[in-house]
Amino acid sequence: MSTLDLFPSFPQHPAYVQKLIAEHTEHLRHELQVKDQFLKAWHHDIGGPIGNMKAALSLLNNGDESKDVLELLITGCQILTDIHSNIAEFLNGHTDKVNAENIELAKWLPPIVELYRLQATGKNIHIGMDIDNVNGLTIVSDKLKVTRIIANLLGNAIKFTPGGKSIFVRACNKQQQVYIEVQDEGIGIPGDKLIAVFQPYVQLDEKGPGMGIGLSICKDLVEQLQGEINVISVVGEGSTFTVMLPLSPC
Repeated sequence: MSTLDLFPSFPQHPAYVQKLIAEHTEHLRHELQVKDQFLKAWHHDIGGPIGNMKAALSLLNNGDESKDVLELLITGCQILTDIHSNIAEFLNGHTDKVNAENIELAKWLPPIVELYRLQATGKNIHIGMDIDNVNGLTIVSDKLKVTRIIANLLGNAIKFTPGGKSIFVRACNKQQQVYIEVQDEGIGIPGDKLIAVFQPYVQLDEKGPGMGIGLSICKDLVEQLQGEINVISVVGEGSTFTVMLPLSPC
């Protein structure tokens, strides 16, 4: 007796069985794809904090015991701790949801910039910051996701900016949205690639480092936060990425 004989009400048609198998296979394929994308994104995003923390530890090893270095390590550890918790939730069956909390921009943004300033200094790149317009401003959003967005933009700016040039981070509040800009004096993006750069595995330099998923991660995260991201760029002069986020969830 076959397994199907145990269930008289179960249709005995091969086409129906094949349909069930196909649906189940497609479901499994989708689950594997979601997990694959999730793990690739996290693998990509932990690289920045780890690299910057290594640079900070090298300063300590060379005798620099300043408060600034310790604060860099604390910031990096907090980012990695949040990532660890997020991965644990996902592996326990929870979806990658938005965890909204109050974010005071003037206190949250500078430590992220400082963490990447160390990496920029190693390439002789200056990072400037203008956040005077958001003093006292609090938004309601997912702090880890917003941090990942800015970290990816800063990491990209450093990667494609030559030594001796500058990167500028600005934030302002207008039209019930917060605008965060990351402007670089890097190599720029050709006009025919301005849209494509937000797609996975698109690289301006195919021989360059990385997987080409940083900007696609940014776009996905911004959309999860009900925001927008755009870029303007001039080849040989640099690029400006602007992230627009609502002050609170709709």
